[in-house]
Amino acid sequence: PSRRSPSTTSAPTPAPRRRKKRVGRGRGGGRGGTSTRGHGGQGQRGSIKVGFEGGQTPLFRRLPKKGKLRNGHGSIYYETVNLEKIQSFVDQGRIDASVPVTMRVLHDVGICKTIKDGVKLLAKNGDALKTPLHFVVSRSSVGAAKAILRTGGSLTLAHYNRLGIRVLLKREKWERERRAIPRHARPPPKMAPNFPETDDNGLPIRRITKPEDVLLVRARAVIE
Repeated sequence: PSRRSPSTTSAPTPAPRRRKKRVGRGRGGGRGGTSTRGHGGQGQRGSIKVGFEGGQTPLFRRLPKKGKLRNGHGSIYYETVNLEKIQSFVDQGRIDASVPVTMRVLHDVGICKTIKDGVKLLAKNGDALKTPLHFVVSRSSVGAAKAILRTGGSLTLAHYNRLGIRVLLKREKWERERRAIPRHARPPPKMAPNFPETDDNGLPIRRITKPEDVLLVRARAVIE
């Protein structure tokens, strides 16, 4: 057989690699003695935690606990869903229009992947909603409320804390482990007027009869 040209048999050129810095191998190597760390002190003994300021009160503790200035504490994150997407799932038969559309339904069909504090309905292409649906969610925009009520559906805003959301999405886990199902949490005092009713299970709710009523349920930065 004919011999192949050297260009087809030669190994690829290895990528350049920086040699590892070897320290503590004697003064002759140039990095002996203190191993490039200097003489004593905090920098020689180990790494310094990010944000450490030598013992004085660090910046993140000097700032007040207000809004999102400290590690996002007190923030509420709603998963947003457009009515157009929900209508497409109804047309595909993946959502049953005869049962209430809860956050558990939206999670099970794959519309909402991660629900942390609740779900908020938005009205992008709200005219696409043609089927009367009955929603039970955390928040809604005015446009979404108009589209829902226009089609003959209903909208109920419910209060859940994070534990209540986990129980709602994975109730079978509590039942499988034979754990007591937690009761629905009451809203904080500043939010209590926003949910004047409770359903048969004790869930604080507000039934929306006019689109402007959704503005009465304000999203306050409260984490229970």
